[in-house]
Amino acid sequence: MASKEKASVAIKELESAFNVAEEWLTTNKESINSINVYPVPDGDTATNMLLTLKAAIKEVKEEQYKSISEFTEKLAHGALLGARGNSGVILSQMLKGFSDSFKQHKDVTAESMALGLESAAKKAYSALANPAEGTMLSVLRDAAKSAVDQIKISTSVTDTLKISIEQAEESVEKTKEQLPELVEAGVVDAGAIGVLVILEGLYFGLSEIAPPDLPKFEVAHLNFEHSEDDFGFCTEFLIKNAQINKNQIEEKLESVEGQSIIVVGDENIMHIHVHMEIPDNAIAIGKEIGAVENIKIENMQEQHEELKKKGAIDKKIEPQKIGIIAVLQGDGFKDIYRELGVMHFIDGGQGANPAAGDMLTLAKAIAQEHCIILANNKNVIAAAQQAADLSDELIKVIPSTSPAIGIVAALEYDPDGELEEMLDGMNNSIVSAHSLEITTAVKDVTIDNQDIKAGQYIAMLDNKLITTSDKLLQIIILALDSINESDLITLYYGDMIEQEEAKAIDNYIQENYKEIDIELHNGGQPLYHILGSIE
Repeated sequence: MASKEKASVAIKELESAFNVAEEWLTTNKESINSINVYPVPDGDTATNMLLTLKAAIKEVKEEQYKSISEFTEKLAHGALLGARGNSGVILSQMLKGFSDSFKQHKDVTAESMALGLESAAKKAYSALANPAEGTMLSVLRDAAKSAVDQIKISTSVTDTLKISIEQAEESVEKTKEQLPELVEAGVVDAGAIGVLVILEGLYFGLSEIAPPDLPKFEVAHLNFEHSEDDFGFCTEFLIKNAQINKNQIEEKLESVEGQSIIVVGDENIMHIHVHMEIPDNAIAIGKEIGAVENIKIENMQEQHEELKKKGAIDKKIEPQKIGIIAVLQGDGFKDIYRELGVMHFIDGGQGANPAAGDMLTLAKAIAQEHCIILANNKNVIAAAQQAADLSDELIKVIPSTSPAIGIVAALEYDPDGELEEMLDGMNNSIVSAHSLEITTAVKDVTIDNQDIKAGQYIAMLDNKLITTSDKLLQIIILALDSINESDLITLYYGDMIEQEEAKAIDNYIQENYKEIDIELHNGGQPLYHILGSIE
């Protein structure tokens, strides 16, 4: 669809455009997070920008505004209160600068949009004690300059935005040559991409163009194994009625070895962001100078390690001839899959269906010729197949209905094997295996003409109810007793079962079912007390 040229934009149109920007940032969140290197590789740049943008939009939602100034001021206020992390605080200042500009303009025109972007860039620069080039700051500054130049030759708001986006794209590419951290990792700046995506979202919204379904680029897999840094804690809070000014607060935070310090707001309310080894030192300073609220402390080292654990930050990937991805939840399951050579996961399962775009992006990153996706839930199969349809024959889907059944298929995986032979083996294995699920009913329900009360345990074999009970051990016994012929039953217990309870269950099984080979492992999955495969 061609863009619509507009000489001016109404408040509701601008509000709608910010909603589209939020949608487009959401689509790109994971891929942006995956290249989060600067200032700390903690994988949350896009998340923080998105949460900040959501807070801003929530503040203006379903309200009536008399002026564009009133609307943008409210938008900026919401961002200030809801700002998260380094990137979120900077974004809040961009919105504050954008808002300040509209005190002088009654309408959203090409000129006021360009000057709004210019003001946004200046405000964000002024918020940082040591602003760095090659970041979201410099990208917005370059985009704003291009927009200001454009209004000399065009009165179209959308044309002005389009030109600013073209310049932003060039500036984003430059970032990977401007900061040592980015040069080393070989990526562009995550915050810079975030700014570009928001500008694109505004353009899509004002031009009445639907944003793409897939992100701009693939999830990256970066190597930070060499890094032994302790990243400390990201510490944030609000100070109401501060007794000293912004510069004095910055000095106090520097005196206790604070880094990445950002102090924004005014004497009525200030938002403090700082990286600290001892967060209490920063909070103590806040309490000395005003009323402290909304304290948020995040362990950046834990965030970094969690990313490594999930595989978003991992050893640099050498794509395999045939890659494989498992959709699942549960650290225990992931450990078992890794032992079978499955190294890549997408979080998903009952009630957490992953997007086709996420599967496609990861598949392209890990596979040279083909990538097998173990769906591991009946509700994921359709999205996995959609990813396959978009992949130009790259992706092949194994319609496994649980992680337990997926393991049966994964036993056939060989990264250097013959694809068709492998697929046949996997499909045959899941057809011949039976799936056991034990969970609790969340409400009163009737299944197969049987009334079940909320909180009761239910056991499903191949998605059909086989028994119910009020006790966990009892329903496991009833379920095992209902299984006729089997050479091997493998059970995986969920995250709601403590290790001691699991040990007691295993002891009972081994004592009372000696004629059947039954194994119990930690799956760590949510929702299901037991998942199992019967072969």
